[in-house]
Amino acid sequence: MKRDNFSDLSCVYGTIENEILMKNIFRTYKKLNSILLTTFILFIVGFILSGYLYFANYKKAYNTIVTDQLSLLSELKVGELVQWRKERLLDAAFFYNNPEFSSLVKRYYLNPNDGRAKNGIKELMSKMYNSHDYDAMFLLDKQYVKRIIVGKSEERKISYVSQPSSDSIAAGKIVFEDFYYNEQNKRIYFKVLVPVLDNIKKNELLGIVTLRIDPNEYLYPFFQRWPIESKSGEALLIRREGNEVVYISQLRFKSDTAHQLRFDIEKNKELPAAKAVLGNTGIVKGIDYRGIDVTADIRAVPGSPWFIVTKMDDVEMYASYRERLFILVLLIILLMFGTGASVGFVIKKNNLKNLQVQIESAKTLSESEERFRAIVENIGEGIAFVNFEEKFLFVNSAAEEIFGVESGKLTGMDLKHFVSDVQYKVVQKETMQRVQGNKSVYELEVVRPNGEVRNIIVTAVPRIDKKQGFAGTYGVFRDITEQKKAEENAQKIHQRYRELVELAVDGILVGSHEGIIIEANSYFCTMTGKYREELIGRHISEVIFTPETLKKSPLRFDLLQQG
Repeated sequence: MKRDNFSDLSCVYGTIENEILMKNIFRTYKKLNSILLTTFILFIVGFILSGYLYFANYKKAYNTIVTDQLSLLSELKVGELVQWRKERLLDAAFFYNNPEFSSLVKRYYLNPNDGRAKNGIKELMSKMYNSHDYDAMFLLDKQYVKRIIVGKSEERKISYVSQPSSDSIAAGKIVFEDFYYNEQNKRIYFKVLVPVLDNIKKNELLGIVTLRIDPNEYLYPFFQRWPIESKSGEALLIRREGNEVVYISQLRFKSDTAHQLRFDIEKNKELPAAKAVLGNTGIVKGIDYRGIDVTADIRAVPGSPWFIVTKMDDVEMYASYRERLFILVLLIILLMFGTGASVGFVIKKNNLKNLQVQIESAKTLSESEERFRAIVENIGEGIAFVNFEEKFLFVNSAAEEIFGVESGKLTGMDLKHFVSDVQYKVVQKETMQRVQGNKSVYELEVVRPNGEVRNIIVTAVPRIDKKQGFAGTYGVFRDITEQKKAEENAQKIHQRYRELVELAVDGILVGSHEGIIIEANSYFCTMTGKYREELIGRHISEVIFTPETLKKSPLRFDLLQQG
């Protein structure tokens, strides 16, 4: 226990140089390890940050590329579809406001037996039919009865025309009759309706030429074509019907769904198709009709109720992106392990060196502590360490001698056993100074176990623990009992001397070698007529002698100084 306390004392007084050296060495190695760890952490942060920035830029660039591809493809699809519609209008324009054709139709309707008129109509319609991919062509009268048919399939007598289309025809306009289902053929068709007008009778409607298109011949294959290899790429043609979005084109991943697959818009707002009919355009994220996350480009087809959705599964779209991410993460992990192994090797090497230094320093410290122990045990002053409760935890031999106890008995005793209540309050007050981190010197009166009173002068220093704060007080004290007795005797002698001087019947003046008055008794003050306060501290030439007297008999202070 004493040995540990010697180390404590060395911390306070700084007498053991090896402990300071060890602390410096430990601090150096600790600092080096901290630098290495900090460097490692900075490397890791650098790797991660660099990887993140690279990955973020790559993701942005990659996303731009793939979305640009979708946008370009969608733009091409829209452009081609618009061009296809224009071509159909050009075909329709051949029959529209064509005086020759209108004349033949008028003749035929006036005389159905006019073979030349009928053959002329068939010839013109057959040329259009044979040179273009139309499923069938009809000449309808104003009641939409099929009067002439050019085509291969059997047809019902009356053609279907929706009311909006009928109104447009009556107004003399060419009409695109949107996709519809033919019950007789069990097929979906698309028609262009061309009004045949009488040029003589102010554009009176004579009949309607119908150009019927089978979407399976061109439109559906057109939408299913994908210019690059893709497992999930798909272009869809859709339109809105009331509160539903309807898939018009055939789907890649579901058979026979054209004009059949439809979804409620309000309940399926994540569908890219629903977003399209709600007015969104451009690149969107969503869930397609299969319930799979997709990225899509959505656009309206100008001049039509149609929308095009060009989409691709996110899994396929970002496959290359995820592969690059995996490689990047793997590379960062390898770099982290490599750097960590290197730093760990260096730290381990430093720790081994540190351990060797600790062993050597511990040996040196032990030797130094023994020397310090010898000094403490043989020094004349008492040295002690007390805790907050004023209990002695360490004392040297001089301290035991001052407190008058046998060797080894003072450790563990309470200081309160050696002082009066008044003196103990002094100790407590001084301890509060230590709690605040202050050191001080004060006088204390202690009582030995045999009743003898001793006076000691104490130099007290606090011990501050970094974690717990105030941990106790180190004290170095010296017995001044004999010194105080000598001072008290000297004081008594001086007092008796003053009394004798004061009671003397002669005037007595006491001065220094320089002529400064130090003391004057009452009789001298009476003789000179001056108060003692007027004399003390003044030069004798100022208050006793006149300048004339000093000229006649100068004072020889130099002789006084020589004795």
